[in-house]
Amino acid sequence: MRIIIGLVLTFCLGLAIVGCTPDAAGPGATGPTIKELTGKVVANGQPVTFKESEEPILQIKSANYSGGLALKTDGSFKIGRVPVGKYFLILERKPDVKAKGQLMNRYNVPGDGLTIVEGKTDYTIELGKDFKP
Repeated sequence: MRIIIGLVLTFCLGLAIVGCTPDAAGPGATGPTIKELTGKVVANGQPVTFKESEEPILQIKSANYSGGLALKTDGSFKIGRVPVGKYFLILERKPDVKAKGQLMNRYNVPGDGLTIVEGKTDYTIELGKDFKP
């Protein structure tokens, strides 16, 4: 069991590191990209903060790209090159108290996800009224 947990945590860390590198879009990405993406997450329009121990990551996924945005404790993020397009979002964070078999709390971000467009580099992601800090 420890080996499985270690592998999963290593994989998640790898996603976070890849998501933070300057060339995050990777060699398989096609089409236009933006050089750098910054932003923050909010809930009901209010800033969201995280405990450092939660290690929050916002997973962004589309048909052609998957990556992780490591969130700072103030809910802000910064990532290198990202392909233009529409993304589905999942917020992952470590629970305060782990239940048996639970590695991360996952929250599907409601709404239309994130649409990255050429020329825009700063985004606010709304976690919605159902988000529980």
